[in-house]
Amino acid sequence: MVEIKQSKSVSGKDRVYVTTPYNPVFVQRARELNGTWHAESKRWSFDSRDEASIREVCIAIYGTDGSPVEGPLVTVLVRLTDDVGDVFQDTDTLFLLGREVASRRGRDYGVRLGEGVVTRSGGFPSSGGSARNPRLDPLLNTVLEVRDVPLALAQSEIARLPHALTMLEVPVG
Repeated sequence: MVEIKQSKSVSGKDRVYVTTPYNPVFVQRARELNGTWHAESKRWSFDSRDEASIREVCIAIYGTDGSPVEGPLVTVLVRLTDDVGDVFQDTDTLFLLGREVASRRGRDYGVRLGEGVVTRSGGFPSSGGSARNPRLDPLLNTVLEVRDVPLALAQSEIARLPHALTMLEVPVG
């Protein structure tokens, strides 16, 4: 869930406060916009003059800036492996389509799928990678189904990764 609110800071300055699910791309962009992370409230704050930029970043990453999503929600298939091998190599956590899709906390932990994500084919071994570098290590031809993705975000990500992503249902109209 993305939430953006304007408020005055303790020092009396107008600030924009942003709450989002964790995404490393958002963290990078937030730092580039001189955002401040507030661990106690688990949100970022920004100069209110940067609100338009922050909203653009949220829409690009999450498909929404907290406003109701325009257009339909779709389901996207994510091919983690193909006949050649890993499409997404050397990762313990996969972020796509505005969310954490899958993660492995440690070599001997099972893979945890994100909210709205199910395995369509293939799967994951019970352990993967090394103690210092856990990996998802998906089995051959592993495909995940990611549900309830805003159409505009799905189209953007599919254009970026056409070899790995496919829209399962194409909205009519």
